[in-house]
Amino acid sequence: MRRTLISRSQDGLKYFASKSKLVQQPSRNISLGKWAEKRVLNSAVNGILEKNDDFLRKGIPQSSFSLPRELPLEDVLNEYRHVDPFKTSQVDIAHVTEDLHRAIGSDHPLIKQVASHFFENSGKFFRPLIVCLMGRALAADAASKDGEDIAPSDRQISLALLTELMHTATLLHDDVIDESATRRGVESVHSVYGNKLAILGGDYLLARASITLARLRNHDVTEAMSTVIEHLVKGEVMQMKPTSLEGEVRDEFSEQVQTHLTKSYYKTASLMDNSCKSCALLMEPADETHVKIASEYGKNIGIAFQLVDDILDFEGSQDLGKPTLNDLKQGMSTLPTLIASNEFPALSVLMKRKFKQDGDVETAVEFVNKANGIERSRVIADEFGAHAVAAVLQLRDSPARGALISLVQRVLRRDK
Repeated sequence: MRRTLISRSQDGLKYFASKSKLVQQPSRNISLGKWAEKRVLNSAVNGILEKNDDFLRKGIPQSSFSLPRELPLEDVLNEYRHVDPFKTSQVDIAHVTEDLHRAIGSDHPLIKQVASHFFENSGKFFRPLIVCLMGRALAADAASKDGEDIAPSDRQISLALLTELMHTATLLHDDVIDESATRRGVESVHSVYGNKLAILGGDYLLARASITLARLRNHDVTEAMSTVIEHLVKGEVMQMKPTSLEGEVRDEFSEQVQTHLTKSYYKTASLMDNSCKSCALLMEPADETHVKIASEYGKNIGIAFQLVDDILDFEGSQDLGKPTLNDLKQGMSTLPTLIASNEFPALSVLMKRKFKQDGDVETAVEFVNKANGIERSRVIADEFGAHAVAAVLQLRDSPARGALISLVQRVLRRDK
């Protein structure tokens, strides 16, 4: 019998964002193993394969999985702190890398040069890593006993490749839109080759991704991964032309935060959500509970990833390959700024004029520091991280499940 978790209802986002004091849950002595044996899936969750999202009207839906109060997130993360997710899946990533070089090959040398620009500085293939680890974790859950370590299927490896192709294509396009001079610590493609070739290079990668997607021969996966492109466009438009959520009346602060989270989902988390969902759909046979678990993990680690990016823009890490306070300088109000504006209304004036006047950026930073905006944003990022951990803990214990939990820890505690 499948063992799952009862979701506990929370209003943690609004609470943590609106309070000026940080709240630490007391650590209680509870066994992770014992808790994981008492899991019951929330029967009131949304449909597994919704055909259309309603995020612009309603905001990001509440997660179906939550850790119990007796099991603090930090306790779980500490248990898996020393697991190396990259080592767990290094063979898989080697396969993805080999397939990648074949996928971006072209008989035109300039196209190949432009398309491969970022892959030479690609780091650790974070998104393909999530897909490969999820494939292993789902296969282990379907096995007959704990501790199984089963490699992802060839189609799941192809999905991981597809994920990286789509992600990198969007980077080429984003850097043109944002006029970013650097990416991953090196010159951006448009800085080297110009805007036209950067856009064409991104188009080429999307074309290669489309071919890879078609070869998977799975209609549900095609729909899920195609939705990512729609979401990326929505997210970019929301960033260029901010809009309020439609539907029910909200107070202005809650609406701003939910709009930011929706944009973060569209621009960052949707790819992780739908690629994890697709990984589950490619299981033979596919299991609806697996699809829900994988989707929730991807969605929540993706939003947490973006919120930590918001934080790092204030904390001065140059290793991200973009200037510190770049968001403010581009007129964007991220979560730390939104939190501070709720406490200091004068900040809203600066936000509306997109920090264009001399001293606006420096004043905004002062307000954020006075409001503990960075620390409170980290609490909210941890909330999403906890949902991701709770989702993957629905699965049978395995090396890959531990690696997925360790990956949450690395996302939440990263400094670059």
